[in-house]
Amino acid sequence: AFNVWIAPDELLYLSNSPLALFAAVFLTGLFWKNLMAQTRHSLLLAAGCLVGVGILLAAMLLDVQRATIGAVILTLLFLVLLSLVQSPRRAALPLLILCIVIGLLYPLVSDTLQVMAQKTASVGFNMRTQEAIAVFNAMSASPESLFIGRGWGSVFASPAVAGLDVNYTHSFLTTMALKGGLVMLALSLLMVLTALYQIFLIFQRDRAKGLSLLWPLLIPVFLYASHKSLDFGLLLLLIGMWSTRLQTLPAAPPSVKTDNNL
Repeated sequence: AFNVWIAPDELLYLSNSPLALFAAVFLTGLFWKNLMAQTRHSLLLAAGCLVGVGILLAAMLLDVQRATIGAVILTLLFLVLLSLVQSPRRAALPLLILCIVIGLLYPLVSDTLQVMAQKTASVGFNMRTQEAIAVFNAMSASPESLFIGRGWGSVFASPAVAGLDVNYTHSFLTTMALKGGLVMLALSLLMVLTALYQIFLIFQRDRAKGLSLLWPLLIPVFLYASHKSLDFGLLLLLIGMWSTRLQTLPAAPPSVKTDNNL
């Protein structure tokens, strides 16, 4: 059976960081891109990317972060399937190399999948649905709290943490609803939809970049309390930066010489 190591709190926070997931997914995309290039230099870069992904996945395994680990796996599967559809002959060798790597790491991969399945069987979705219902019940205490929320310092009894009174939720949307009611929830939904549209634009130009931004956005919005971190704000900033194509300034028009005698 897979044994989860006892880790310092700092590493547990690292495993929950949106930027850690961003780096893991981005390196996964670079890993496959360099495998597809099939040059000696690119294969060395692919090996370096694989090491980086392994380090980040090890941090996520310390606390069995199912969503983040699953996001990395789904990203790799998507890129592999896309390559097989677009250029099956060229993808044959990278796929063979990937199968060899998975075969060499099979005991670790098998234990990882097993412990994720065990955690899912024991805790399910960690009371996320019940938490959302509890937030709605807290908001519905009065018409004012329903529309404008209970205030930024408000607390509620969260079933996701054994009924303790806490001032956060495991979803960005329910946290905003608790603090600012339906008004803040509507604005938050608008922000998330705008960010998703920007990610779609990025995805059209670079699929690896798009996926590296998609998962770290969706997971804090729906599943993890990592939306409280500075990393989440930096991720939103990065979405805005990458979605804007930099354009070169037009050349300055030639200067017009004037006759000083006029």
